[in-house]
Amino acid sequence: MATSERPVVVRLLSVASNRGYPTGHADRGSEVLRPLVAAWLHQCGVVVDGDLPVPVEADEGMAAMLSSLSATVAEAITRGRQAWVVGGDHVIAAGTWRGVSRALATRVGLLWIDAHLDAHTPWTSPSGNAHGMPLAALLGRGDPAWSGPCLDPTRVVVFGARSHEPAEQALLRDQGVRVIEMSEIRRRGLSTCWREAVAIVADDSLAFGLTIDLDAFDPDEIPGVATPVPGGLAVGELAPLLFDLVRSSHCVAVEITEFDPELDASGRSIDAVRRLVLAMASPTPHSIRSDI
Repeated sequence: MATSERPVVVRLLSVASNRGYPTGHADRGSEVLRPLVAAWLHQCGVVVDGDLPVPVEADEGMAAMLSSLSATVAEAITRGRQAWVVGGDHVIAAGTWRGVSRALATRVGLLWIDAHLDAHTPWTSPSGNAHGMPLAALLGRGDPAWSGPCLDPTRVVVFGARSHEPAEQALLRDQGVRVIEMSEIRRRGLSTCWREAVAIVADDSLAFGLTIDLDAFDPDEIPGVATPVPGGLAVGELAPLLFDLVRSSHCVAVEITEFDPELDASGRSIDAVRRLVLAMASPTPHSIRSDI
């Protein structure tokens, strides 16, 4: 995987969406994280060309919101920026990665770090919550108003999953998506599983991205999520592995979702996100060691 010698220039976007989980407050999380992520990127010497929220209108439907996000992301990618999108609930992925695919006129690879598979459709979801559907939508399955094939399923990996239903497993299996669950990570080792995941998504000649649902991490470290699942990834173990991935010349976008500040009065979640962002944005691996 080749790293870029040119400075990374980021277009930072935030999306105050709780459309995918209407009883949560991830919309407020995006407002909290956006200025902090901007400051952490500046701290690492990353040029932030634009630091702005994508408008979410109160009466706007899901499809319209995702279309607006898609257009904004596509514009950033077309201008040669690495798009960083801060949510909001994970339904925004159905707009972020549509925008990436639209700008590049191709289906892209994606490393999906999440406790869940997010591969339900409106007809299989027990809860009906749309934040459990974006990956299916990006593979062309689901509500036609906001679904369409934007990803290359052979270059998609779900990493860290440990809570899902059979219908999701069947959809991803049929599509050829690789799922690396926490049970496999514990059995084979984090580094071994990570190398396999990166080899699948990050071909040197093809564009790829990274989306992080913060519930992928253990709730002891990141309690500020609406759907916590015990036994997750450790921030201090995964953070150093993110460096080369994001600095790759073919990494076109990064997405961070599902932070709900009302569920974390202690501030542990924000500190964990800080460690992840510094790990992704630091100019050298050595410079992140004291922060993780």
